[in-house]
Amino acid sequence: GPADAGPSDGGHADATAGARAAIDAERLSDVDEWGRSQHMRDILGKLYDPIYDAWFRVEWEGFDKIPREGGALLVANHAGAIPTDAPSIMHGIERELGRPVYGLADEVFKKLPLVNLAWSRLGGVQAHPDNAYRLLREQQHLVMVFPEGSKGPGKHYSERYQLRRFGRGGFVQIAMRAGVP
Repeated sequence: GPADAGPSDGGHADATAGARAAIDAERLSDVDEWGRSQHMRDILGKLYDPIYDAWFRVEWEGFDKIPREGGALLVANHAGAIPTDAPSIMHGIERELGRPVYGLADEVFKKLPLVNLAWSRLGGVQAHPDNAYRLLREQQHLVMVFPEGSKGPGKHYSERYQLRRFGRGGFVQIAMRAGVP
């Protein structure tokens, strides 16, 4: 095989191995260790811009408080039954600050075929303390969490601006341990 090839192969094995490494590097370079694809985000961003601007008409308050560098935990509230708030928040921050945002979510997203792939390609990560810590402390990313969990999107439309009971505060403790706001 190519690993056994010696000097008599005229460098063919090295060229083949180099070509394979280049293809792998190109193929893998867009998908990070969490499964997020900037290329997929860019495509979806172009499609989402008109919805974000014209349909949802997103307005921000306190946008200047989002760190321009370093890790930070972004805590949000699901507004209603269809959780369009997460993609809108992620899109707005990425569009305005040029920083990726990773959204922590229940493992149910990992169990749904096709949804699991789309979710990870767009920045979704399973909500787990170890994942949050690595993203915040070691990789210095922006990480979004909805402490109401799955109870948030389950609210009736009439309850859209009322908070449900939060979890146990574990992600806030992780942010404190990671030394990020």
